[in-house]
Amino acid sequence: MSFYFLINNLSFAFGMIGAIILVVAAWLSYDAYKLQKSSPILMRSVGLILFAVWEVINSQSARNDILSYFGFTIFIIGLLLIIVSFLKTKQLSVNAIVVIPAFSLWAGHLYLLSAVLFAAISYLSLRQWKREYNRTWIPFSVAFLLFTVSSLFNVWGGNETSFPYLLSHLVELSGFISLGIWVWQYMRLRISESFVIISVGVTFLLATIITLAFSTILMNRVSIDTSNNLTTDVKVLSLSIDSLKAEALAKTELISEDQGLVDALSKNDMTSLDQSLARFLDIYNLGFLTVTDDQGTVIVRAHALSRRGDSLSGERAFEEATLKNSIATIEDSSVEGFSIRAGSPILSKNKLIGVVIAGFPLDNAFADRLKKLTGLEMLVYKQDTSVASTLFDTDGTTRLVGESLLDQNIKNSVLMNDTTFTGSTYIYQKPFYASFLPLTNNDQKVVGMISVAKPEQDIVDIANATNQLTLITVILIMLILLAPIYMISKRIGGKSQQ
Repeated sequence: MSFYFLINNLSFAFGMIGAIILVVAAWLSYDAYKLQKSSPILMRSVGLILFAVWEVINSQSARNDILSYFGFTIFIIGLLLIIVSFLKTKQLSVNAIVVIPAFSLWAGHLYLLSAVLFAAISYLSLRQWKREYNRTWIPFSVAFLLFTVSSLFNVWGGNETSFPYLLSHLVELSGFISLGIWVWQYMRLRISESFVIISVGVTFLLATIITLAFSTILMNRVSIDTSNNLTTDVKVLSLSIDSLKAEALAKTELISEDQGLVDALSKNDMTSLDQSLARFLDIYNLGFLTVTDDQGTVIVRAHALSRRGDSLSGERAFEEATLKNSIATIEDSSVEGFSIRAGSPILSKNKLIGVVIAGFPLDNAFADRLKKLTGLEMLVYKQDTSVASTLFDTDGTTRLVGESLLDQNIKNSVLMNDTTFTGSTYIYQKPFYASFLPLTNNDQKVVGMISVAKPEQDIVDIANATNQLTLITVILIMLILLAPIYMISKRIGGKSQQ
């Protein structure tokens, strides 16, 4: 299981533990309300429940902006209710705001707001302790002080594996432990209520443990299957690349031996040459088709008639063809870019009069075609820099190309050692499970890579969906069992009073 999956599970566990403690705290506050009928205590109970709901939503790593805004809204309302409960204000006015932009754009500001509210609750509860001389408020105040620090770490942002993100969760867990100490001070004084609360809390805790265990096993199985599938897919791509090389080589040899082409080139008949190449480009379904003279100067590009006169001298496919050999390789060209390129000599009476260069660009269209076959994201690299990709930026139209791969393990395995790599990595700052295949030229030198990739978030979403289903099932079971648990607690409470 990758580090990204581990962090996702820990985030779920911390959130659910926090929700359990908050629900218990809300229960105790409501129990106190039944005795005193005080509206501030009721506000505090509702505020803690809303806080717990936010923890459940947040622990599910919701990617839905509407759900995130809804969750954060009730979270802020909950904190405001807790603050008002200490101020003993009888009314609370809340203005609802419909927010359209992506939640991530405002997350920093919203977490800063929550830090301010947490700090206010910490201060007010500390003031309550000094006013009532009741030391039991100290763990409550410390808990919300730790929540303040956790929110400030979240303001700094970062991805799910960044240091501030991890530290915020650890500090938040410490806050929930402190809040749990505050809850326990009251639970031990009330036997019957404690029995119900402990039963419910243990049920939730066991549900969390079972859910985590099941999702961990599931993610491990899915991760292994994904890795195996990626390895298989990239081997299929290797065969596809070899097939394209053989196809380009065979077609350039056929074209170079066409007598009409030889006669047109010998007579410098440009009209016939243009017509012949256009026909070959269409018949053989090539990505590009070029004819040069024996010095490498481009005479005709059938795929780009206006681009002629430049030189292909120095290209491996051309240089080998001048030696009267036909080869297929992978290299870069100023016009066709990074591509599969085959070269064959055009001979007249065994004398070299030109060269045919044809093949297939390893471009975005190539990547798109492969994605349709595999259903996976595709990337093509020239050395360690992406030149083609099926990934898009947030605008949905800009291709994510031009970035160097930073994972040194992949560079060492693929570019340096000419071996396939399959595993977890980051591509454009997002976690992926990916398989990388080396691309070699005719001299068996690695000139680039091709990759198939699956976002790790897709696998996490499967686990989160499983977590949600498990939790819903356990909650339903708990509601069914709540009545007999309550009856038992009342009987215990009645006996203790005798």
